[in-house]
Amino acid sequence: MATGKQPFMRRLRLAKGKNKGIPASSVVIPDGFEKYRETGLPAKFLTKTSIGGELWIECAIYFENMVEAARAEGITFVNLGAYRSPKDVLKMFLDRYAKVDQGRKPQITRTYKGETWYLKPGMAPSASPEKGSPHQWGVAIDLGQRFRGDIVPLSEKARLWLCANGPAYGFTLQSLPFKDDGSANPEHEWWHWQWSDPT
Repeated sequence: MATGKQPFMRRLRLAKGKNKGIPASSVVIPDGFEKYRETGLPAKFLTKTSIGGELWIECAIYFENMVEAARAEGITFVNLGAYRSPKDVLKMFLDRYAKVDQGRKPQITRTYKGETWYLKPGMAPSASPEKGSPHQWGVAIDLGQRFRGDIVPLSEKARLWLCANGPAYGFTLQSLPFKDDGSANPEHEWWHWQWSDPT
């Protein structure tokens, strides 16, 4: 269970305007996990999911129930990235960010070791190793789908299903697709769904 958390429905951002009907919530670090920030979660805390990748055991129970419910409505998912160790988070960060702005528009920055790092062109955002990623707590998974043998982004049908049903299983987006002024949010990732303990 999560520490110092508000009830799930209070944490859930009730989106308005262009974001209406799209759920987002901040990640909650499970009890006792903070001590694994540098080392990563012990293997005994993790379990493989039916679509690949690993999640924290408790989170995985809700995830598998959600996957089964989606499958009953003709929607299937593939795993694009689940649990990542702190070393994985660091490697991804160093692959995607540079200390010099290489001209990406719109630019997204992170702070690491007291310096500003710039997202490289063509790269998706990832977390600063110092802040940590929901993936390293075993409570986030990136989802895609398979179409004619290829892995593709989530379809509109799948996104709508997740928005309508994900919160019942504790899964929401990390950020909303639009800012308050209606402009696109460059940090938004339709593929990233994270668990926030619905109890």
